[in-house]
Amino acid sequence: MSTSAQPDGCSGVGDDEKGHGMTAEEFSTFNAFSVKMNNFENGTPLKHEYFRTEWKSFQTACQDKRPLTGASKDHFLTRAIQFCRRLQMHHHIEEAYVFPVLAQKMPEFRAELGIDEDGERRSGKAELLTQHEAIHAGLVEFEAYVRACRDGKEELDWEALRGKMESWGDVLWRHLDEEVHTLRAENMRKYWSIEEMWEILSF
Repeated sequence: MSTSAQPDGCSGVGDDEKGHGMTAEEFSTFNAFSVKMNNFENGTPLKHEYFRTEWKSFQTACQDKRPLTGASKDHFLTRAIQFCRRLQMHHHIEEAYVFPVLAQKMPEFRAELGIDEDGERRSGKAELLTQHEAIHAGLVEFEAYVRACRDGKEELDWEALRGKMESWGDVLWRHLDEEVHTLRAENMRKYWSIEEMWEILSF
């Protein structure tokens, strides 16, 4: 599972906006979704950087075969459960409120692909949504294990926990990067006017 590289567009800001023919104000508006989705701001535990940070801490614990310095095993397991619930909530909010709005113009967020730009009918969901499904499958198994350990039904085994992470770690990290990249200014400008961006950013 490769998580050592810096995530693509981890700041939510791409190359200098001058290269995209936008003023700084326009770039900021078109790029706002990317920044909002990615950055861990004001302690809000539903941004992509939070999920990356927690995932890395779980990997370190598995490697060291102990929780982070000063943390009890119970505290570690509670954090893992919180991570699961927050990731599920994050995806629910996206699929219920964010993706349907973006899908009006952006095929990357469509639950049913339908007719593409070439007039061809495509079946199935967009890649970002199929990634959600793959993440959820691994997440359910991971959460079940850490809950069983927290409740005393199983003894925490660090190698077993690592195995529960490896099955979906790559798709999780790819999804976190690709979603932010899709929401960057240069892509958003293909589909939305500046006035439309102001409207969708207000909800």
